[in-house]
Amino acid sequence: MDKQTFLDTLHGERAQWDAQVAQVDEERMTQPGFAGKWSLKDVIAHIAVYEEWTANEIQRALRGEQPEWGPELTGVSDDERNARLYEQQRGRTLADTLAFSRRAYQQLVEAIQALSNEEFNSTDGLGGRLHSFWVGRPLWKGLVGNAYQHYREHSPDLKAWLDGQAEVGK
Repeated sequence: MDKQTFLDTLHGERAQWDAQVAQVDEERMTQPGFAGKWSLKDVIAHIAVYEEWTANEIQRALRGEQPEWGPELTGVSDDERNARLYEQQRGRTLADTLAFSRRAYQQLVEAIQALSNEEFNSTDGLGGRLHSFWVGRPLWKGLVGNAYQHYREHSPDLKAWLDGQAEVGK
């Protein structure tokens, strides 16, 4: 895949996500029940954590450093990792969460931009400097899940939640 096509898709999906989020008032963003016990704020933080991790992962690899989730997140299931990340992030204020989301997204974009097209399409985890998650498939395929696919994954829930909110208001 061409890196610019990926970035264009990422920007478009982020713009759609941001437009959906903008429809929710601040008080409602912090109410549990958007996704189980999670609020919309919690889901925004969840996405941002993965964007930040992905950006950091790429930046470390480009500097020649080894990857690391951190000992508390290595070797656990996705559900367990998400639960632990939720506990780490849930104390953030809404304003801090939204600012974190903007920073993480920008950091991800910059990390992707720093890759050459060859690196972007490499299958060796940038010479083995990326976590094994990235090895054996083109780098961009691993990026999808921690980038625009994450918006696509949560957008239907947000749309349904917004539609339900409209129904309540009738």
